Amino acid sequence: MTFENCTVVETKPNGAASLLTDVLGIRIKRELFKFHSQQDWVNKGQSRYANCGVPKGYYITVDAAGHVLHIGKCFMAAEKNGLYPVTVYELQTNWDALPNAQVTGASPALMAKRPVD
Repeated sequence: MTFENCTVVETKPNGAASLLTDVLGIRIKRELFKFHSQQDWVNKGQSRYANCGVPKGYYITVDAAGHVLHIGKCFMAAEKNGLYPVTVYELQTNWDALPNAQVTGASPALMAKRPVD
C-alpha cells in the first residue's frame, strides 16, 4: 500500500474508532458522517464538512483501516486500496467552546476557552 504524504498507522481488527481510542489515545465524541467512495467525497465533502456543526480542527477523518485522511491524495489512496467507507468523527476536547462563538470560519484557538486551574 502506498500512502504518499499521508499518515499511516497499523490497524486493529475491531475498526478505525477502536484504533483511534485504544491505540492512539485520541478521544472521539461521536461519528459525524461517512463517505462511501472517493466520488461521494468529491460530490458532497465540502457541504458535509461545512454543515456538520463542528469547526475545522475539531474533527478527524479516517478510512476503514484507520489511516488519517487530510488531503485529496489520501482519499484517492483509500479508493485505490479499497478502504472506504471513510468516517468523520468529532474529537473530544479538554475544554468547552465559547457559548456564542461562530462555528464557520472561526479557528479553534479563538473559540476555545481553556480550563481555569
